[in-house]
Amino acid sequence: MPKERDFAEIILEIRDGGADGRPSTKSCARKTIVFRNETKLYVTEYVTPDGWIDYYYYDWVTPDGKMILKWHSEPHDEDKRYQTVTEPYHIHLPSSVILHNMYRLANFEHQTLRSIIEFILLFDKIISSFGGNFPYHQK
Repeated sequence: MPKERDFAEIILEIRDGGADGRPSTKSCARKTIVFRNETKLYVTEYVTPDGWIDYYYYDWVTPDGKMILKWHSEPHDEDKRYQTVTEPYHIHLPSSVILHNMYRLANFEHQTLRSIIEFILLFDKIISSFGGNFPYHQK
């Protein structure tokens, strides 16, 4: 788990407990990372007895709780329609962008919490450099 000082430029605080308010346990780390732009990253990591992350859910939300992106690593063995070429790693788009929840993006690169926070840092810098209005919108 990155420390607040690792990303002090964007992390305001790291709280114990996830989106549902449940605290961490021995087998499940639950954290809420609050960013300076008031968005949050809900972190849920299921860990093996020897400390390895078995699978994770990293859910990035707006200040009012609307989904921005979700990075997940749980496998979808029971239904191949849910799988991506990077199974079990995949990204969920906001539900307003997709027609149904079976659509997922392949996730080749952002498979660690550190790389996801780096993505959020870069995204925040890009948006900020345009005064909060991203100049490209595909219709």
